Amino acid sequence: MNAEIFYGSSDSQTSQGISKLLKSGKAKKIAPRIYTNNLTLAPEALIQKHILDIVEHFYPGSVLVHRSAFEVRPKAGLMVLSGKKRSRIELPGVTLYFVGEEGPHPKDMPFMGLFIAHEARSFLENLTRSRKVDGDISKNLSREELEARLLKKLEVGGESALNTIRDDARAYATEKGMEAEYEELNKMMGALMGTKDSGILSGSRPKAFVQGQDFDEERMKLFTDFFITLKDWPVKSTPDPKMKNPDHFRNKAFFESYFSNYIEGTEFEIEEAEEIVFDKKETDRPKDAHDVLGTFEIVSDAGEMRRVPKTEEEFLTILKARHLKLMSFRPEVLPGEWKQKNNRAGNTHFVEFEKVEATLRRAFSLIQALPPGLPRAAYMMFVVSEVHPFMDGNGRIARIMMNAELESQGLGSIIIPNSFREDYMLALKAVTKQQRFQPYLRMLERALKFSNMIDFTNYQKALTEVRERNWFLLPSEGKIIDV
Repeated sequence: MNAEIFYGSSDSQTSQGISKLLKSGKAKKIAPRIYTNNLTLAPEALIQKHILDIVEHFYPGSVLVHRSAFEVRPKAGLMVLSGKKRSRIELPGVTLYFVGEEGPHPKDMPFMGLFIAHEARSFLENLTRSRKVDGDISKNLSREELEARLLKKLEVGGESALNTIRDDARAYATEKGMEAEYEELNKMMGALMGTKDSGILSGSRPKAFVQGQDFDEERMKLFTDFFITLKDWPVKSTPDPKMKNPDHFRNKAFFESYFSNYIEGTEFEIEEAEEIVFDKKETDRPKDAHDVLGTFEIVSDAGEMRRVPKTEEEFLTILKARHLKLMSFRPEVLPGEWKQKNNRAGNTHFVEFEKVEATLRRAFSLIQALPPGLPRAAYMMFVVSEVHPFMDGNGRIARIMMNAELESQGLGSIIIPNSFREDYMLALKAVTKQQRFQPYLRMLERALKFSNMIDFTNYQKALTEVRERNWFLLPSEGKIIDV
């Protein structure tokens, strides 16, 4: 008996073996006729882990129906099945709810000794009237969940995918007397495809989709979770009075422009950048030079860097205007216009181009409830970086939007030096890939602290200190010194 769970049997030899294991303390009983040699995990966890194997063992040939046909695993401890008379079997952590004796349909999919109801059947069953099984969960998915699944089918497979489901559903409904459920399903599909009244739709994203205002639902969930974290972020905001000094402000803006471009691949020696920005000297790389100069013209404008959006329209207008100025020497990347094709970085796919504006609008709707200063700055930069609304220049624009939120509150500004690029990128990835917000917030707090540590009033003194603190080194060459 090497399996983690095993079952009681009428076979005497098997029963004796189980008995010995129980008496020796090498196994325990977790449910009627169900045993385990895992003495650490709770019975509830073990049952949930092996529920499909358990159902196959005791009720072979059963069909996963209603919500379980879509979810496959128990939801809030409920698994809905058919294949035996209506009943409830209570196991630790899971309720098996049998809705009736009907077995598999020819179109149902075989699965581990069980069956999963085919899509048309599943959609129709989930539209039947249903009372909550355990007082808090229904055997059916909600209307919003069904609409979301249909919308995903439409996005991936086009109208033909929905038409296939509709044809199968019509045949199944006729066979099983589910004409009312079919009519409801047909209306939902028609609404999503624009052939029927969209007023029947319940979900926010399906509604936005049919109105031509589709947004990235997964990104909005991420932004909402981040917003909740930021509302309770115990960050201390320390004003930076040096920013009132014009020389400090201008010189710091130069270093911000230099490093913001360098970490994006627009690399110049610092002396070259000085000539481009301060002397307006022409180079043999005019587009790269203007990237640095365009950034500087934005971040060295005190009025511009105190301008923060108060409405959705202002947010979109400011984003586009800053991008236009930044990328004006690169017409091929559509300066001041949203991207016209999807973009990605490695395995990270950013918001699809058709969903950019609606996603930005929804994301902005949360920012006004955040405390001004670093919480809004952190949110603003992450939203722009995660949406990636433009063909190029997204990282630079994201940092400009972040610093405007800081400077509008007199809190200084953040610079990401070469030696800190890896910390910066890893912190962003921790949010995007793992929904871990704390590394990102710690990174920004640290970056603001060391960025405000230096007095940039005297350019040569500031340059010397920047060198001494390893700002110019690559991450492989050394770490930033910020003490």
